[in-house]
Amino acid sequence: MSDIVKVCKVHGELKLLDCVPRPMKTKMSYKCRLCKNEKSKEYKKKNADAVLNSHKIYNEKFSKRNNLKKYGLTVEDYYEMLRVQNYACYICKLPETTINSKYKKLHDLGVDHCHKTNKVRGLLCQKCNRGLGYFNDSIEILKSAIIYLQVNG
Repeated sequence: MSDIVKVCKVHGELKLLDCVPRPMKTKMSYKCRLCKNEKSKEYKKKNADAVLNSHKIYNEKFSKRNNLKKYGLTVEDYYEMLRVQNYACYICKLPETTINSKYKKLHDLGVDHCHKTNKVRGLLCQKCNRGLGYFNDSIEILKSAIIYLQVNG
């Protein structure tokens, strides 16, 4: 990885290039991920109804794509969970940042569930959802990882 840095136009801090999304409007104007996420979060709060209505246009595709019926959820249930979670991941509290390579759009937060009972636990970003999967949803392994980080952090 190269050590290329850019200056965030909002708060003027240097950020590594991999932490900076594509340029906004001009080639020299960058916003760091934190600034971009904050702006997105504010927009979604102020325009919650518009965001919800824009998604209702393709509800059938949405519910099929996310297998909501598999978990006994309606699209309205999903959006209520999203609103309660402040439009962010239940674990890391950040909005989704992973881009779907096929559709070139942000992934939706995924429906996390217990694989034994199929009970819905919350909505997670791709990274947190995969992280739980990699740890096999094991509390013991996660505790061990926490101790490892505390000792070797």
